[in-house]
Amino acid sequence: TARSNIDCNGDLDVDGHTNLDHVSNFLTYQSNRMNLKIKDGKAKQLAHTLNGSALALPRIVASILENHQEGDHILIPKVLHKYTGFKKISK
Repeated sequence: TARSNIDCNGDLDVDGHTNLDHVSNFLTYQSNRMNLKIKDGKAKQLAHTLNGSALALPRIVASILENHQEGDHILIPKVLHKYTGFKKISK
């Protein structure tokens, strides 16, 4: 079992609160089964492992579109302008 979990959630009108990403810290649980060790100075010890899903890109795009909709257009967040090449989406 995981020692700790971190979730990144977003708001979607359709689904409400939606999980966008998840990371779990399994400490040495998985590395013990693989005998995965790291060298710390002269001593060897079991490595800590993380499990994580990649960002759910369709959910992130849907969240941005829904949360920036204004009337008949969608404003692209300023930090994304250099990646999109445009500032709004219109009908």
